[in-house]
Amino acid sequence: MRKFFLISLFSMVCGILFAQDTNISQINPAPQINTKPQFRATLRARGEHDLSQDLSRFAIMNARACLFGNLNEWFGYQMQVDLSADGQFRILDLEARFRQSKQFSFRIGQQIIPFAQLERIVPRMVALCDLPWVAQHMSGSLRDIGITANYRFNTNFPINLTGSLINGSGNNNPVWTNQLGHSFRLQFGSVNDIRFSLKTYHAENISLAIPRKNELYGADFRYFNNGFTVDAEIIRGNLTQAGVKNQRISTLLHVAKMFDLENENLKYLEPIVRWDMMGVPFTAGKTRPSNVDRLTFGLNFGFRPYNNSGFFRTGELRLNYAKYLGSKSNAHIYFGENRSLWADKVMLEFTLEI
Repeated sequence: MRKFFLISLFSMVCGILFAQDTNISQINPAPQINTKPQFRATLRARGEHDLSQDLSRFAIMNARACLFGNLNEWFGYQMQVDLSADGQFRILDLEARFRQSKQFSFRIGQQIIPFAQLERIVPRMVALCDLPWVAQHMSGSLRDIGITANYRFNTNFPINLTGSLINGSGNNNPVWTNQLGHSFRLQFGSVNDIRFSLKTYHAENISLAIPRKNELYGADFRYFNNGFTVDAEIIRGNLTQAGVKNQRISTLLHVAKMFDLENENLKYLEPIVRWDMMGVPFTAGKTRPSNVDRLTFGLNFGFRPYNNSGFFRTGELRLNYAKYLGSKSNAHIYFGENRSLWADKVMLEFTLEI
């Protein structure tokens, strides 16, 4: 499968590059391209109280700095680090980008894999304080080193096909391997209206003392109109280590509405409710541990206008309450022994982008 994917990906790259009616040398330069480097920074600061254990803390969840730009109309780049990702320094994105036309592009380096949903993991896009379980506990290595190609079909209804080849070992870990990982994503529609995606991810991390194989299959749906969002996702996966296969399933349903305000400083209010679940797929004739469910209620205060997709949240104060449902005695099966990962919590967070 990996060899087939490798051949397919590079055949697509070469075919699109060399089989176009108009080659690169014939494309007119785009005068609107800004070649000056651009800078972006994102900060998430939080105070939270664990209601289950009566514990409190303040934390810098993210302090990201990003340098990005274009060399010309075809080549671009992005370099991003997090100075405090839950207290740790992390190199996030180090990628070169090539855009041959409006239809075809690819990037190489360390990057977000196409299986991950940006609005689930990018601080300036995430709508609630805590990440959903489909991203935090199911989506494998959200970033990896590899190559990604994207083809946008020339149709009236937007269709995008994205494929990646990756090491499979996660951030900043360039291991030699004969087991390259891969990820596919087929997306229909636009984030400004209706979007539906089918996706898959397969990778084996051989850098661990005991190699671990992760297989994921997912689908997601998003509807956005005039500040109203309905978002849903389901992921099913198999995590195999030392010959033991653990099956997992996770789902979410997110509903939110942005209300515009006639106020000079406060631009909108956004009430949100999200339900997500972690569990084990049903198998006939076998017992399974009960699922763990969580309801999160949020109220966001926006100090800058939101854009026409509702994604970019450049200045928000977020108040969240997370209530965990079901049998907490089984939560350690999915989240380990860290009780703070599955405790009822109240959170107050400020997110700012400059």
